[in-house]
Amino acid sequence: MYTGEPAWPFADSEDLMPQLLNGNAPEIPQYLPWEARQFLKTCFARNPDERGSEALRSC
Repeated sequence: MYTGEPAWPFADSEDLMPQLLNGNAPEIPQYLPWEARQFLKTCFARNPDERGSEALRSC
């Protein structure tokens, strides 16, 4: 992603699936600019209504 590092420490999707189903999202580094953090929070929102429109995001 933004950092060039994997967002999750998992090697395969079987380990990743429980994280996603439990509503977890990758940690957003605090050193990112505020706008970038807000953008990623919008992309990772569990509620589709909180994700914004296609015009506002490209995740």
